[in-house]
Amino acid sequence: MIKPAPKTKSDYYKRWFKGEFGNKPRTWDTLQALMEDPYDGLVTIRFRDIGNPSFAPYLTKSQILDRLQVPKSRWSETANFTFNESMPDDRVVIQGFIMRSTLGLEFHYSMEQNVPCSMRFWKKSRIVYGVSAYVLLRDYMPAPDREHLEWLLDTYGGVVEFTTFEMPVGYDKLCTIFWEVRDY
Repeated sequence: MIKPAPKTKSDYYKRWFKGEFGNKPRTWDTLQALMEDPYDGLVTIRFRDIGNPSFAPYLTKSQILDRLQVPKSRWSETANFTFNESMPDDRVVIQGFIMRSTLGLEFHYSMEQNVPCSMRFWKKSRIVYGVSAYVLLRDYMPAPDREHLEWLLDTYGGVVEFTTFEMPVGYDKLCTIFWEVRDY
């Protein structure tokens, strides 16, 4: 391990927004930044609060403005949100989180499609270890993405959470989005 993995969600978000961990969707830290960007695709709103899994995927900018204008709702405090490009959940190949353990690689994964990212994993996940984990990665993740995953594990240790899609996505135009690198 060369660098320490984030030990808190807030540390992770700061580093993730800077692109430290590799391919990620387009992101905006404020509503103003989102509205000023010429991007016109679908967007996901995520609560910034630690431990709050709430999100709203697949919204247009105008739907976001409508939602955020509801007075006295959980959506009315725009400072509590981050925004990111919505991912094509109908094109998921494999998703999960992976770490090194005493059994070699430990890979918790799902291949569910058409379910938002954060729910897909918990619906029908499986666990494989060692060689079986390497075989799944070889069969379902392109080589450049696997090399980056190995780099993340070598550099940070901890847990790496990702989703691999059928086509290139995100800033780096890889097939895999690296959602989180953590040691918490």
